[in-house]
Amino acid sequence: MTRKKILLASIVIFLSALSFYFFNQDDDEYYWKALALEKAGDDEGAVSMLQLGCNEGHYSSCAILGYKYETGEGTEENLFEAANAYTKACNGNDAYACEKLARFYFDGEAVKQDYTKGVDLLKKACNTDATWGCDWLGSLYLEGIHIEKNTTKAINLFTKSCDNNTSQGCEELGSIFEEGKIANENKLKAKYYYGKACELRSSDGCKKYKNLNELGI
Repeated sequence: MTRKKILLASIVIFLSALSFYFFNQDDDEYYWKALALEKAGDDEGAVSMLQLGCNEGHYSSCAILGYKYETGEGTEENLFEAANAYTKACNGNDAYACEKLARFYFDGEAVKQDYTKGVDLLKKACNTDATWGCDWLGSLYLEGIHIEKNTTKAINLFTKSCDNNTSQGCEELGSIFEEGKIANENKLKAKYYYGKACELRSSDGCKKYKNLNELGI
C-alpha cells in the first residue's frame, strides 16, 4: 500500500477513532484536554498534551499522538515517533494502535519489515476490539497473503467485523455470498450484508445493494 493511500485511509480511521474514544476514554484527562485545545485551534498545544498523557501511561493519548506524528498534524511528521507511540498504546491493549502499527511492519516504515509481526498485531487488535483489524486480517486469510489461506477463518473474521458494525466486513460478506466462489451463492444474504454496509455509510455497499434490488432480489 502506498504512503498516500495509507494517509487517506488514516483520515477515515481517525474520524472513527475519535468517535470510539469519545465514549471510552473517560479516565484520560490528557486526551480530553488535548481535544479542547485542538477545538480551540491550538494543534501544537494538543500534541504537547497528548505527549504528557502518553508519558503518564494513558494509552488513548499515545494512540492519537501516534496519528499526529504519522500525519504531521499539529507537529512535524515523524514516523519513528509515530511507531513508538503506537507501540506504547498497543502494549496497553489499544486495538486502534495495534492496527496502525501493523501497517508499519507490513510496509517496513520506521521499523524493520516483519510480516509475521504485522499479522500478530492484527490478531491482537481484532481480539481486543473487533472494530479494528478483523476485516483486514480476514482479507489476508482470504487471499493467503502473509499467512496460510483459510477461507473459513476469513468468513468468521468478516462476520465478527460486521457484527461489530464495521462496513468493510459487511461488504466483504456481501461479495462472498454474491459471487458464490468460497461459499454457497446466496443473493438474499448478499443483499442483506450490502444493505447493512450501506447503513454503515459505505457508498459501495449502497451501490451493490441497489444493483441487487433492481434485479428483483
